[in-house]
Amino acid sequence: MTIFQKSIIALAGLSLTVLIIVSCSEGTVIYSELDYYREGQLKNTFRNEIAPLHSLFADECTKLNNASIAFANQPNQVNLEELRKQWLETVLTWKRCELYNQGPVEQSFIHNSIDKWPINATTIETSISSENTIDNSYITSRGSNAKGLAAIEYLIFDQNKNTNEIIDAFNDQRSITVHQLNVVKLSK
Repeated sequence: MTIFQKSIIALAGLSLTVLIIVSCSEGTVIYSELDYYREGQLKNTFRNEIAPLHSLFADECTKLNNASIAFANQPNQVNLEELRKQWLETVLTWKRCELYNQGPVEQSFIHNSIDKWPINATTIETSISSENTIDNSYITSRGSNAKGLAAIEYLIFDQNKNTNEIIDAFNDQRSITVHQLNVVKLSK
């Protein structure tokens, strides 16, 4: 190998070494810039999407609570339809919130208390037919598949009964259960 060839190889090796060093340091700068933009994007997403969406969900829960109170006080077809309509609005808003069920939010398991499938119909019916006082602490003590939006759906959309049968089935205990199952209580 001639001196010229050795010089070219040495120069190529030196150039490669310099290129690697420069690339690594520039990569660090690029990473910092990406990290900076990522943080801004996450703050923007929270401020403009997540927080307003959860605020909207809280509003829908309040409306669902009001509809459940109206139905509990007067179980009739008009109030049942209003309750069903508001339940649907609440669920649709919740489905948009579920998109952000990640990280610490997911680890809190609050989502399970709001909408857990499949429901446990036996637990719900046993609770209704029992002599227990159905209040917020009782509902909180129930498993996640016996409360929340899914449990309310089970009670107000029974596919084995027509509308009049559903209304007739709402004795005092069943009406109290619908009201207490409301997620507005669980989301606070």
